[in-house]
Amino acid sequence: MVIEQTLHLLKIILKQNFFQYNDQVYQPKKRTTMGSPISSTMAEIYLKFLEETYIKRWLESKWIVYYKRNVDDILIIFDQNRTNEQIIMNHVNNIDWHLQFKISKEEDNITNYLDFSIHRNKNIVDIGIYRKLTCTDTTIQFSSNHQYERKLAAVK
Repeated sequence: MVIEQTLHLLKIILKQNFFQYNDQVYQPKKRTTMGSPISSTMAEIYLKFLEETYIKRWLESKWIVYYKRNVDDILIIFDQNRTNEQIIMNHVNNIDWHLQFKISKEEDNITNYLDFSIHRNKNIVDIGIYRKLTCTDTTIQFSSNHQYERKLAAVK
């Protein structure tokens, strides 16, 4: 009963999915509009479904050793004796043609994931801070309309 009600509510919400571009109003036939309050929730539900359907099986078979996702950033550690990054990319990108993942390869034993720089040296892993080249060290103005917690996070 709860599942049917949830699906019914989602259908109602998605039918009211409009966006404006160049003074023209559009309603996408599929997908949600970027910035829509429901889009991040729908994406999270779908990614959880993919993890339960595919990633869980790959972890159980030891095809991949470690999997961690934060929103749409994914870190995968795999056994190089069983697979490689190209095989993983082919499998992942063939799950759903609407989704296309790209890979950031380890270079010189360094992988950057989120704001971390992961250095691998034999059996030792060292984690440092990673700053993107586009980093401007700009913080949110306290008088802005952002959430109070995010403003404090910039100070902390």
